[in-house]
Amino acid sequence: MRRLPNFALHRMTRCASVAVLLILALAPQVTRGAIVDKCQAAKIKAVGKKTFDQAKCREKALKKGVAIDPLCFTKAEANFVKAMTKADTLGACPGTATDLDAAVDQCVADYVALLTDVTGTTTTTTFAGNTTTTTTMPGGCPIGQTTSVSGRVYAPNGTLPIPNALVYVPEGSVGSLPAGVTCDRCGTVLGATPLVQTVSDATGHFMLPGVPAGANVPLVIQIGKWRRQVLLANVPACVDTPISTDQTRLPKNRGEGDIPLIAVSTGGADALECLLRKLGIDDSEFTTPPGLGRIHLFAGSGGTDQFDAGVGGGRPFVSSTALWASPASLEPYDVVLLSCEGSEFPQTKPRSALDAVKDYADSGGRVFMEHWHNYWLTGGLSTPGGTPWPFIVSFANLSAPPPFTANVDTTSAHGTTFADWLVAVHGSTARGEIFITDPKVTAVGVNANLAERLIYKDANPLTVQYLAFTTPVEQPAANHCGRVVFSDLHLSSGDASADSLTFPSGGCLSSTATMSPKELVLAFMVFDISSCVSPAAP
Repeated sequence: MRRLPNFALHRMTRCASVAVLLILALAPQVTRGAIVDKCQAAKIKAVGKKTFDQAKCREKALKKGVAIDPLCFTKAEANFVKAMTKADTLGACPGTATDLDAAVDQCVADYVALLTDVTGTTTTTTFAGNTTTTTTMPGGCPIGQTTSVSGRVYAPNGTLPIPNALVYVPEGSVGSLPAGVTCDRCGTVLGATPLVQTVSDATGHFMLPGVPAGANVPLVIQIGKWRRQVLLANVPACVDTPISTDQTRLPKNRGEGDIPLIAVSTGGADALECLLRKLGIDDSEFTTPPGLGRIHLFAGSGGTDQFDAGVGGGRPFVSSTALWASPASLEPYDVVLLSCEGSEFPQTKPRSALDAVKDYADSGGRVFMEHWHNYWLTGGLSTPGGTPWPFIVSFANLSAPPPFTANVDTTSAHGTTFADWLVAVHGSTARGEIFITDPKVTAVGVNANLAERLIYKDANPLTVQYLAFTTPVEQPAANHCGRVVFSDLHLSSGDASADSLTFPSGGCLSSTATMSPKELVLAFMVFDISSCVSPAAP
């Protein structure tokens, strides 16, 4: 094989756009780590094919001098999902997309030199009768070694690990993120083009190979519009460099990085606003519109409606009815969190509001609906025309049962990661199970063609405690942009929200150092709901 030009070699070693071809050929013989059987070999092929297809999408755009076609990436992702599903028919194997991406990255580092067949530097050293021969490839590392960085992605508090976060070295400058509701589909990265990239696993851990060695190497950690950019002072060649927690956590404030603009509607039956403080977001980021803070608080029925004198200047909150009054009032926000109000309060949610929330989600908005905010999906009998949503969730509004152990659905890659994460953060004592205290039951089933249940119980009681779907549901999955999450879970942390309390001192009383299992589920939601939309997982 002829020697490749330096530019082609650089692109290959950094992006693995050509090296995966060797993986496609060698996958049945690969024995690194746990990749030993036909099922896992097939999954390696799937990951390698996706990497190659997406690289071709980028190459095509570069040649034409145009933006990358998102449909090209979507097609690659859809083919990947089909291949992963087919692989499982060869015999169950534990490799998920996240697991195998890391394995493929390592294989790329090991075999890229063999693929290029360039002339390396061979050094033979003899000392005390022992002869050692080392071959160093043009990238500067001996075969089997790579320049990498590793660490664990955390929430702003620096203690809660974040799965499925993108970690990358950017190619060129990093641009600003788009403001307002955005159609963020997986396959492209908002604001940047990665040179090398990986994704954090269920424990938040990542290992990024192929990193340029040297001083002041840029590294970006991103999930949706949560984004932290750091400079690594020194990355030595051909070894792994661990990165400190302070550099791998998501930003606490605007000074540290990008935080999505989040609207929180308070409610008299839970206190989601307090959860965001537990996640480590600084009090300076809590405000009311049009304040500069990234967390805008709105007063829902019965919920906290005013700041402390020392936070937000004691200002009153704007009513939540102003938040959902129209698509224009929702469009500035990346995420909307609706804390349970204790009842449906249909008089505050006219048909125009129901339509506005659906339009917002269909345009790329992310909406979390807690318990009695099921009204947005049902529409209620009193609303002319009923709900604007098609049938997605079955509701029964059952009496509260005693505490029970629910199941975590592990039939999808999304659910598998969620189950593993719950074990890692001590939200589950047994993988695939979670104990529900003070349960509420309104959702009892989902349309499996449109939504994914993540926490459920099939009997005694029949319930779906946590579910998600992408939007617009009337369109093919490849055209989806937004995400809706519904849950009957409440925080049950000791925090409270009421119109007699001020934020944060009046209701946010529980320790910020610990979280209950139900709080952990909702903490997972805060970051997961922000992530890019994939046809493979709601």
